[in-house]
Amino acid sequence: MGLEFEVTPDVLVPNPDTETLVQRAVEWGRANPDRRRFADIGTGSGCIAVAVAHYLPAATVDATDISPAALAVAARNVAKHDLEQRVRLIEGDLMEPLERVYDAILANLPYVEKAAALPAEVTAQPAVALYGGPAVVNRLLDQAPPRLAAGGIVLAEIDSAVAGRLRLEGFKGSRLLKDLGGRDRVLEAWM
Repeated sequence: MGLEFEVTPDVLVPNPDTETLVQRAVEWGRANPDRRRFADIGTGSGCIAVAVAHYLPAATVDATDISPAALAVAARNVAKHDLEQRVRLIEGDLMEPLERVYDAILANLPYVEKAAALPAEVTAQPAVALYGGPAVVNRLLDQAPPRLAAGGIVLAEIDSAVAGRLRLEGFKGSRLLKDLGGRDRVLEAWM
């Protein structure tokens, strides 16, 4: 992404897989310049919200997280990149605290299942930001349609173990985007 972010033990360390989501969000935003309202669900360090606002200067981003500690890190990253006027941080579970309709809903939620074998450097990160499996992603997919503008998109980072177990009722279509390693990594669904 070319941007620097503060991370602490309270948030996930941004990884190259998330760039796939950010690149698609920016590509979509540039192709649809009248679409300016973005939501970043489960923002953690705020890297997705900051990157989208940085690369799409007309965009505003409402970013939620259930963790006050993560939001404190996100606030410092938003301030570091001078985006306080366009990135709003909100404490709450998924989309529950949001009342607006968005053109794009972005999320890197805790999609890993507890039984997954992960390297030690990954499992050292906050469990609340790692483990949730398809259930947490499906909760977002259930909440998204009434909050998504016609023609809007949802972009959610996932892994192949979750991909086949997602509920996509209410969406007109969907596809899976591959990461830099050629693995299914981002769900794109649209209204």
